[in-house]
Amino acid sequence: MRADVLKSQGVQKVLGDRYVCTWKNIENDSICGSSYAHDPAEKPGICAPGEGEHNTQACVFTPDGYLLDVMAGYQTPEALVDEMKWVTEKLKAIGNNPNLSVEDRKVRVSKEHEGTLRHPKPNNAILDTKFMIRHAMDTFGDFKADDLVEGRGFGDHFFGRFGKDMPGEVLGKVPGYQQALVDEKRCDDIMEEARKLRVKYGAAEGRAKEEIVVRLRELETEYKTLRAKNAEIARQVEQAKK
Repeated sequence: MRADVLKSQGVQKVLGDRYVCTWKNIENDSICGSSYAHDPAEKPGICAPGEGEHNTQACVFTPDGYLLDVMAGYQTPEALVDEMKWVTEKLKAIGNNPNLSVEDRKVRVSKEHEGTLRHPKPNNAILDTKFMIRHAMDTFGDFKADDLVEGRGFGDHFFGRFGKDMPGEVLGKVPGYQQALVDEKRCDDIMEEARKLRVKYGAAEGRAKEEIVVRLRELETEYKTLRAKNAEIARQVEQAKK
């Protein structure tokens, strides 16, 4: 889970007040994808909700190890808080009810998840919900992240932004307006990186100087490509309004 999520006071409060947290490192698992590398002082690549489902999965289990909820991929702080509150308000009493058999609890938890599909949800959340309808109250030992992310893109894709590094998703193409927003942020990042490189260029020598020039050209090409693509998206939006 990303630092920008964990540093949210809302996330810290709901997790601190209502949950016991632990984690498992899946870096070497076959399902795990890659992430954009960056120095600790640099900002990580921008992510859309649900992106990076092969890299991170948030799971909620009862104290005795039965699955109540899952969220695959990046979650905004607001979405995570809402989901965590919903679990404690709607599912906790069912999952921990000693007067119900495991099978009865499974049916009831599954129905609670199914009921949420009556309301609008982003595609990644719909996939999580459909998984839970089938796997409610699975044991900790039975839960497999492979089943959760099966069919969701590629295991070797990047936990970063939409674009050339992600060859495609079963959900279809990223909506143009959403891609445009993400690419606009990338253009800002390119400008900032180029600014830093120009500062370094003045003190660089020999091969280091040549490498900076090469990188600046790469950034310029990417910047122009993104701008051209976003201009085309804007043109299509204007045409659609007419």
